[in-house]
Amino acid sequence: MAEDDLGKKIAAAQKAHEQSRNVGRRKDVSGRGMGVGMRMASEFVASIFVGAALGWGLDLVFHTSPWMLIVWFLLGFATGIVNVVRVAKDFQSDTNDGQGDDRSEQGL
Repeated sequence: MAEDDLGKKIAAAQKAHEQSRNVGRRKDVSGRGMGVGMRMASEFVASIFVGAALGWGLDLVFHTSPWMLIVWFLLGFATGIVNVVRVAKDFQSDTNDGQGDDRSEQGL
């Protein structure tokens, strides 16, 4: 009988410990959010600038102004969007690892 009580106490303590770990992890995620947002913004802007610079340089070399600039600017823009989506997916998968999906627990 004492073993049943001890087993229940151990299970309750493990559950409380797991819940406290998940709460701490959620706070950490919100703290990292600003860093991830800055990374997304810098990669997006950098890819546009690199694309525009390459296009401008190719226009100077091939005397096709402004066509290479326009094409490479658009390619840089598309690359920036792909990078932002990739970083967002990585961040989301990092936050969901080990926590489970809160929506499934809430019945959503």
